[in-house]
Amino acid sequence: MEHRNLNRSVGTLFYAIETQRYMFLLRSARNHDSTWGFCSGKVEQGESDIQALEREIIEELGFQPNVSKHIPVETFTNNRKGFTFQTYVSIVGQEFVPNLNKENKGYAWTVIENYPKPLHPGVYNTLNADEIMAKFKTVQSIWQ
Repeated sequence: MEHRNLNRSVGTLFYAIETQRYMFLLRSARNHDSTWGFCSGKVEQGESDIQALEREIIEELGFQPNVSKHIPVETFTNNRKGFTFQTYVSIVGQEFVPNLNKENKGYAWTVIENYPKPLHPGVYNTLNADEIMAKFKTVQSIWQ
């Protein structure tokens, strides 16, 4: 969905069917350094959310993993700041080793209930919302 007047960003957690674990990235950005988050970034002009997501995946991970499906799980909107963030779960068959760019300095595959800490503040809010966690559980039950 296009939000013309809002700055849009997208992010994803990869879910590996084989191990039933999610991949988190350890940020090395100026904002929120050394917090765990998603593969994410801004949607550029003329891009759909999925196009932006796939571009960000290649930029941050060094390649495009074999994704079965990108499943939207949350749209966060901050009207005061004119910002939206669309969170996805990207389904892959098995865990992989990313070739991280300078935006991240580490990665971890974990079960969703035992995510690494400290989390990026936005990711913390997402993972502490019962309705969002229920969506992650639904994704897991479908792709087991």
